[in-house]
Amino acid sequence: MDDVSDQRMMLKDISKILSDMPLSHGEMFNHFVDGYKYRELSEMYGIPEGTIKSRIHIIRKTLRKKLQAKYNN
Repeated sequence: MDDVSDQRMMLKDISKILSDMPLSHGEMFNHFVDGYKYRELSEMYGIPEGTIKSRIHIIRKTLRKKLQAKYNN
């Protein structure tokens, strides 16, 4: 497989993992990746900034764990 195919496959896997999460979590993570700041996300979702940081951390940890399990075997 070439690099472009590998990247497409990984993006597809990331999308799948995010779609398996509660809708707001995947949406929140996409906003974060798009450059929104924690404060902006806090205002957007009406929840404390600390909660946003915690959720983003959990989402990143979940993505890392699932992608490592698939691609490091």
